[in-house]
Amino acid sequence: MPLSLRVDLRNPEFAHTSIAERYDAASEMAEWAERLGCLSIAVPETARGPRVAVRSEDADAGSLVALAPWMLAAAVWYWVFGFDLIYATQDVEFDRKANLHSFPARYGVKASLRLARVLHVMTWLILLGFG
Repeated sequence: MPLSLRVDLRNPEFAHTSIAERYDAASEMAEWAERLGCLSIAVPETARGPRVAVRSEDADAGSLVALAPWMLAAAVWYWVFGFDLIYATQDVEFDRKANLHSFPARYGVKASLRLARVLHVMTWLILLGFG
């Protein structure tokens, strides 16, 4: 049975925990899920959600403060998508036999690795912008 784990790292005041305690708990849950054969772990709020929840100035779309979390979210997206492409190249033969329309099955391993490289360079450039 496929198992997916979604971790919510938002830390409201009523939880009476630190963000470090939340990360420790998430790490333990990820180890547990891996032992059970977890296929994916999602942490969707990590880059943008908590900051919007606690920072009212983020509502001002013209400020750099509002731009920073979006840029970090983009860096995370590029990074994850790049690695997903790399991992997907391992299944290209199966995808083609099963008529699955993955990027590597459609465009080939070479194009997939080239795109993964571009995505990781984009991640690096965004993170470089933050110093």
